[in-house]
Amino acid sequence: MHDVIAFGTVLAAILAGILLNRSDTKELRDKLDALRSDMDNKFAGVNERFAGVNERFAGMSERFDDKFDSLRSEMHGEFERFYMTLGEHDAKIANLEKR
Repeated sequence: MHDVIAFGTVLAAILAGILLNRSDTKELRDKLDALRSDMDNKFAGVNERFAGVNERFAGMSERFDDKFDSLRSEMHGEFERFYMTLGEHDAKIANLEKR
């Protein structure tokens, strides 16, 4: 019985020291915090890159809209000239048919 108490007391003291030793958890927490801040910095860099890409696409969208509007007005003018010419030809055909 004396051996059990002596051995048990020492074992309990060792286990309590291991369990109550918080230096390992502090080191682990510090490492996790460092990793988290590193990941945050990397994600901030990625977000900055995507912001630049979004700005480029916005500029390209504006340029495409301008080009499309220009093309649309050009096509509108071409259609007007076509229909005007078609009307002139229809009038000439009508005059020829009357003769």
